This record gives sequence, C-alpha cells and structure tokens, in this order.
Amino acid sequence: MSSSMWQTLRQWLGARQAAPLPPLPPPQRHELQQRLAQLQPFAQPGAQPLATQALVVFDLETTGLDRQRDSVLSIGAVRIQACGAQPGIALGHSFARVLKVPVPISPLGQLFHGLTQDDLSQGQDPRLALLELLEWGQDALWLAWHAWFDQAMLHRAAQQWLGKHAPSSRTGKMLLPLPGVCDLAQLLPALLGPCPTALQADMPNKTPVISGDHDLDAWLQALGLAHSARHDAVADAMATAELALIALAHAQAQGLQTWGQLASLASQRERERQQPGF
Repeated sequence: MSSSMWQTLRQWLGARQAAPLPPLPPPQRHELQQRLAQLQPFAQPGAQPLATQALVVFDLETTGLDRQRDSVLSIGAVRIQACGAQPGIALGHSFARVLKVPVPISPLGQLFHGLTQDDLSQGQDPRLALLELLEWGQDALWLAWHAWFDQAMLHRAAQQWLGKHAPSSRTGKMLLPLPGVCDLAQLLPALLGPCPTALQADMPNKTPVISGDHDLDAWLQALGLAHSARHDAVADAMATAELALIALAHAQAQGLQTWGQLASLASQRERERQQPGF
C-alpha cells in the first residue's frame, strides 16, 4: 500500500482508543497469570529449515492505522506446516477471534473492516484471545504482510491487555514473551524481484506494468491468486499464507535452506532498494 493511501486511510478511519476493561474475577485472573508465566521466548529466524519450520501467518483488523492510539478489533491466523516434502497450509487449523473491546467504531471504519458494534459486543475478552493466540503460535516463526504494522499493534495490544498480569523481573520489568514478525512484503520481492501486475487476458503481448512491491493486492493479482474477502482478518491471513508458500518454493529453488539465510537476503535487498538511485 502506498504512503498516500496509508495517509488517506488514517484520515478516513481516525484513531479510536479502547476504554479500560472491567477486572477479571480472581479465579480467572489467577489462571491467566499462570498461563502467561508458562509462555516461552519466541524463536527468531536462524537455522530453522525452510521446508519444515512451522509458521504462523496472521493479520489484524484495527480501528485505524495509528500504531500508538488505535485498537485491534479482530485477529485472523493460519498455520503453515510440513506436509510431505514441502510445507503446506494446515487447513482446518485457523485462528479467528473478534475482540470484545470497549471502543467506538466509526461508520467509515465499518465500511473498511466490516465489523459492527454488535460484533464486538459478542466477541471474546481480548485478554483471553491474545493469550490463546500466543499459546497457539509458541512453536512457530511468525509472518505478516507489512509486519511493521501488525507486530506493533499486536505487541501494544498484548502489553495493554496482558501486561499487568504478566510476571515481572526483580527490577520490575514486564516478562511477556512476544513474537518478532517476518515481513513477507520484504521477503517476496527479495526472491521474485519487482511485482508485475497481471496481464489482461485481451492484452497478452503488452509489457507488464511494474506495481508497488509491497502491495498485497498487486501480488495476488500478479500471481493469479483471487481473494474476494479481503479485509477480513482470516481471509487476509490465508492470502498472505498462499504468497508465503510461493516465496518458500522460490527460496528453496535459489538454494536457500534456512530462515536465517532468507531473512539475511531480504534485509540485504531492502538496504539495496533504499539506496539513492536504486
């Protein structure tokens, strides 16, 4: 998505902060604290094999695009796991939660993400939903499209709703393990090059137009992946996961074997892209 589009969406959606939640009853609070204490640090890209490492691909729907003020409304995630010799999407094992957050939804925001105030009122307590997500993805590396945004929103929501229940160090530092998130919007162009838009069927001899390398819809179109339910968290996560499988196949074809190698390549290509005159 272009910077101008991000700015436009910020203006449309507006920042919406959630009000505090009511305290949990003591038994639920104690259980939450126990489960938080059992969370282990999340893995970072390293020697994990591309072919067998479990992945969580997730997407968030939010009240807007202000990482400091807006709130997470829903979470969608799917898993990629070893399936024979190649990784595949674990169908039937998706994660979908609408959060019961006390936050107003603007009419324009509702048009964008489709969630209503009634949807939120019937959602799950965000403390439990976020804990379940972290538990669900403990063994995996995490991926997202525009990970800088989803990671920031996920971490902020977890700190907001779970922070006071998490264990603390002797110095008072909160001990809440949170995943680092790999950005598929960087991995994909690092492996496949610039994103060409799909050729129209009636113009097969035309030169492809170069689209934004970090535009999810452009990549879906260019690679022939149709998704009509965009801006639904699970649907967006599924679309991103399908692109991730293509990226993994290209990475292995190029001789890469580990997630550390892939992350290093993506960082190198991103630095090159940002150099003047590139």
